[in-house]
Amino acid sequence: MDKKLNFLPLQNTVSLRSALHALSTYKLAWKVGFYTLLLVALIPIVILFGLVLAGNLHFGGVAVLLTLAVGGAFGLIDMYRSIKENARIQAFASTNGLLMVQDSLGADYPGARFAAHDVLIASAIRTPDVSFLEIGNYKVIGAQERTNNSPTFGYMRIKLSRRLPNMYLYSNQNPLKLQYDFSSLQKLELEGDFNDYFTLYVPNGYGKDAFYIFSPDMMVRFIDHLGAFDCEIIDDELYLYSSRKFDLTSSQELTSLMSLSEQVSAKFTKQTQYYSDEFVGEKTQNTIAPTGQRLEKKIKPWGVILGAAIATGIFAFLCLLFVSALKDGNSLRIKQYGFVLAMITISALVGIARPFFNRPKQ
Repeated sequence: MDKKLNFLPLQNTVSLRSALHALSTYKLAWKVGFYTLLLVALIPIVILFGLVLAGNLHFGGVAVLLTLAVGGAFGLIDMYRSIKENARIQAFASTNGLLMVQDSLGADYPGARFAAHDVLIASAIRTPDVSFLEIGNYKVIGAQERTNNSPTFGYMRIKLSRRLPNMYLYSNQNPLKLQYDFSSLQKLELEGDFNDYFTLYVPNGYGKDAFYIFSPDMMVRFIDHLGAFDCEIIDDELYLYSSRKFDLTSSQELTSLMSLSEQVSAKFTKQTQYYSDEFVGEKTQNTIAPTGQRLEKKIKPWGVILGAAIATGIFAFLCLLFVSALKDGNSLRIKQYGFVLAMITISALVGIARPFFNRPKQ
């Protein structure tokens, strides 16, 4: 960024009124979650107070009510802390003419970390210009729940001036791994000791392009400053993935991350400004041939096999129970097991059919 940033909004105290006003601008899920936790914390207290007045106290009931109240209170405090943190980030972004991204699904991000998991952009700041820089945190969320306790990791997203082949650099210092592997045939070793720090995957036929992009001085820059990050080039964007959450309310950390992203952006722009894909044919086109646009993925088989084995075992066990109920003539159990088996079968059929209904129109 060209101008000096004002970090004062990150240090200002966020009042309860300001936090509730910030909550009013959030998506419905946040509002429902906040007020649900509020009720979970308050209703047991009210019930407990009524039991005290009535003189009808039982140890088991009191323990359950207190557990609910304490759990709700801790969840409420955690969410309130997140709301205040986001309010500071929003104020910082507004003051400095930046954009804030919050609670946005990562499906629109082409990066592998966002494609491999169901992820949510928890909070991020982005420069408004075309060649933007974005720094934020993404949250790995399950298919059934989205909580504040979900794993959260930092990332940097840098817009490049040229489209480049898809390349992925696994950092040996980053313990996070993707949900899938890349084909081993795409693994490429560069010169020097670069391979001691990173494992590089490049589309078949693009080895020469990788040597062009990762020149000796570029490799030194990566080793010295980006050794803790997984790095990915995809389309005209560069992603840097961290194994920890970024503190976006820390002026020191933001300054360091912004400086790093600006240096990387400038270096990539200089290195790749004359790049062109020889498979395209027309050198003036800023595009990549289909074979170089995405790395070939290899789904890890053990997860699929384990999941299939567990699902098959459960289904087979339910079938045995259903057959046993039929033999015994137990109508209640026949209905129960039959209903469960029917629901499982329908869910499986819907899962199989979904890709056909989600196909884009030609």
